[in-house]
Amino acid sequence: MKCELCQSAEAEEAVVRKAEGKEQELYVCSACAAETRAVKQKKKKPKENAAPIEAVLPELVNMLIDATLEIMNLPSQAAVEPACPHCGITRAEYRKSSRLGCPVCYEAFAKELGGVIADMHRSPQHVGKKPRQEAGQ
Repeated sequence: MKCELCQSAEAEEAVVRKAEGKEQELYVCSACAAETRAVKQKKKKPKENAAPIEAVLPELVNMLIDATLEIMNLPSQAAVEPACPHCGITRAEYRKSSRLGCPVCYEAFAKELGGVIADMHRSPQHVGKKPRQEAGQ
């Protein structure tokens, strides 16, 4: 019987291959069998320095946006994105860490922070808590 892949050598081994969601058993020569095993090992072997998609996705999206803006002859996101004049933290860095870099950041991001502070404290200004003894008086 001839090899079902190359049709030139005699079939010596049976291999299982998935095609279109179904498993097929093929009778192949030793060279094609070795090649099939090598392909399977490459698919199973994880990349050593591969980052999870969640870590890479924001960077890829930013690259796509920057490329689109460049094609349209518009300034890139980095040029448009506001930053703190004192510490240099950008809006993206602030959103990623949910922390500001310095007291001047409150002024630099005032428009954005107004809603955040109101949501957090249920008021536009933080009032704090009263001690239990004074709360009853």
